[in-house]
Amino acid sequence: MNDIVEAAGRILDKCFTLGPDKPILLVFDDTTREVAGGIIEATQARGMVPLPFFFPVRLQTRYSLPDSLPGPVMRLVDLAAGALTPLSNGTGSTGFRIQFANACLRAGKPLAHMPGITPGIFALQAAADYDLIFSRAEDLMARLHGEVIEIQTRTQRNERRTLFVEIKGRVARKCGCRLAGGDISNIPCGEAFIAPVESSAEGAIVINGSIPGFLVPPHAELELEFSSGRLVSIRPQESVCGRELARIAQEAKERRDLAWDVLAEVGVGTNDTIRKLTGIPAVDEKAAGTIHVAIGENSEIGGRNSSTFHLDMVTRPEAVLVDGTPLPIGSSSCIQDGGR
Repeated sequence: MNDIVEAAGRILDKCFTLGPDKPILLVFDDTTREVAGGIIEATQARGMVPLPFFFPVRLQTRYSLPDSLPGPVMRLVDLAAGALTPLSNGTGSTGFRIQFANACLRAGKPLAHMPGITPGIFALQAAADYDLIFSRAEDLMARLHGEVIEIQTRTQRNERRTLFVEIKGRVARKCGCRLAGGDISNIPCGEAFIAPVESSAEGAIVINGSIPGFLVPPHAELELEFSSGRLVSIRPQESVCGRELARIAQEAKERRDLAWDVLAEVGVGTNDTIRKLTGIPAVDEKAAGTIHVAIGENSEIGGRNSSTFHLDMVTRPEAVLVDGTPLPIGSSSCIQDGGR
């Protein structure tokens, strides 16, 4: 528990600019009780006022876009000076998480968002160099400006796959750990990202790291093909990860979510405390030396696609270019033989 309290203290000190006596809203669930306990202890040690609110996963799944949040949650958002949300990262809870983030955005309250956080991953953030993570994210954000991103990846057979997306008119953002009013950052933090033009994705990409809930097994990478912005092919379909994406496609059909398969995001990780992929998207996408693409929801990050899904998929690329200029992705120890 001491490591968790120390990490929580670092996050409060580095990510928030709040003084003593400020109320901090903590929304947690069945999966994050231990992390929540450490955050409460750290806030009290700093003279802040914790506002813990337990909201179980079974209730989160009742909220899908564009449902409004329950009244008690909205009142706590209004009362708080900032919020932390260690929550489940299950796809059934996506609607609730998006609604809560949007509520903080509208109210001008800084939010440290932690979907899928575990005690072990949270404790690692005690050693994070937040200044370095922030400066890397700022640098990459400035470089994600232009007209076209080109992502080059290779299959196990050493065949190149290239994906093109348009970003003209879109503004890159960063998850860099310094939060002011209305800012949102994931914990662990450390990425620069952009919402591409929704109809623009063309080509294919190899995913050799992770998808939500799964590591990509060694020598069984996914090949995803896009046309006119949408995911049109998954290979191999019979793989564990291929079957999971097929299951999500069926779930989207049952929800009548027609926007789940739109390419929604391209991002680059900058956090070198993440040395092993986990299958938890909000963790894996921050790993330095990796990139990720997401399908589904992007209206909260500068896009125009609304969905009840946001599926981040992490890979180690051969190269990423913006208008022909390579991005400095850096090296990664996370993805060697399928992310292990």
